[in-house]
Amino acid sequence: MDQSAEKVTLVKAWNMKMTRKDAGHVLISYQPLMSSALNYPGANFTSDGETLRVSLPNCLVTLKCRVMAPSTGNEAPSKGFWYEVVIPYAGERVMVDGAGPVVEELPMSN
Repeated sequence: MDQSAEKVTLVKAWNMKMTRKDAGHVLISYQPLMSSALNYPGANFTSDGETLRVSLPNCLVTLKCRVMAPSTGNEAPSKGFWYEVVIPYAGERVMVDGAGPVVEELPMSN
């Protein structure tokens, strides 16, 4: 096995981007692996003033899953399907997870 192969992270695998929406919010866009049985209804989040922890849970399409911030689904011929969610933001370091054991930092995109 080639040990020099690049490790695929959640942020890269889901093509996550975080941009400023306005002075008090960020917009997180992401493209999880598509499944006919799952959707991604939005985000749950907590902040201790220094770190903003964001979870992007999945849910069976037949269920209504509650989240703190609902997502919107978008589609474009050249980009495919992606989700967007707006989260309150006060300049904290952002740690994100896709409802799994992997938690990683999500940097601000330009």
